[in-house]
Amino acid sequence: MKVPENDHRFSASDVREVADLSYRQLDDWDEKGVLPSSREGDSGWRKFNLREIFVLLVCAEMRKRFGVPIESLKFIQGCMLKNGADHFRAAVEMTRLLHTPVFILTDFETTFAMDQPFDIADSFIYGLGSQDDEAAFVVLKVNPLVNRVLDLLKDPIRIEDNTES
Repeated sequence: MKVPENDHRFSASDVREVADLSYRQLDDWDEKGVLPSSREGDSGWRKFNLREIFVLLVCAEMRKRFGVPIESLKFIQGCMLKNGADHFRAAVEMTRLLHTPVFILTDFETTFAMDQPFDIADSFIYGLGSQDDEAAFVVLKVNPLVNRVLDLLKDPIRIEDNTES
């Protein structure tokens, strides 16, 4: 299976459906600088590519599961939307090739990593968080989010990790 290209654009309606966010929430995120989108045409409708939708899903899931303030999600968005970064494509490839779960690890301030479980565990073994007594991290499995993005494709595909068989 080839990883889909990011050239297809999706509407706010598509994002609302897959991320379970209302238009009002999307507007609020846009006002606070957390909504990764571009506006197209004279109408100014928001359009999103697969990479941006994945970022929104990650942010929405972190907010829903862990109560992360919207402003803290800017750090996640900044990491995931850096020039040259494509965490969606990387998560698809890791799952497809290695059949492992993929996790994001972050403290919303200085640490952001997306990797396999044993690499995330190694981060702590080799001292992540040991310098700061008040360090707090969130770990989020992203495989289900990847599949929700893939469901948006004209020909939806699913990628299973070894914990989902």
